[in-house]
Amino acid sequence: YLSMVREHQQAAREQNWQRDYAATKARIKTLMDALATEYLVPWRGEYPISKEWWDKVEVAVNAIKESGDAN
Repeated sequence: YLSMVREHQQAAREQNWQRDYAATKARIKTLMDALATEYLVPWRGEYPISKEWWDKVEVAVNAIKESGDAN
């Protein structure tokens, strides 16, 4: 019986890991797309990354950290 419980817990952990990994991968892709978009803007002699963009990065990074802490 205990081995069945352990197997079930292991399967649940595996599923959670796959879900978290997929969510984190999606967030990172969003971040990379934002970075690419920001850098494709023509250079105008100003600092290329805006405060708004860094705010988006911070939100995404915090979301990734929180999803890691959930485990």
